[in-house]
Amino acid sequence: MKTKITLIALSFLFGSTALFGQCNEWIWPDDKATAEEKYVLHNDLVKNEQYAKAIAPHNWLLTNAPNLNKAIYINGENIYSSLADAEENEDRKNAYVDSLC
Repeated sequence: MKTKITLIALSFLFGSTALFGQCNEWIWPDDKATAEEKYVLHNDLVKNEQYAKAIAPHNWLLTNAPNLNKAIYINGENIYSSLADAEENEDRKNAYVDSLC
């Protein structure tokens, strides 16, 4: 009997976490082809640590596909925090930090 209760409790626990997990769906805009191109470019530039070049496709995605996926916001944080860390000019550093908000 205890085994059944334990199994039911565990299945409820694991089942409920799957229901309330992070949103991983992709919501593409009307111009899906351009959005896919910009996302691939954006993602590749972030992976290759070319953060300054990644700003343009990142801004396009934020403007034209803000609900695309949480990945654009995660990458955005990587872009601006890395640029701010590397920047010596205080005004530019503050601009990058402001872009994080």
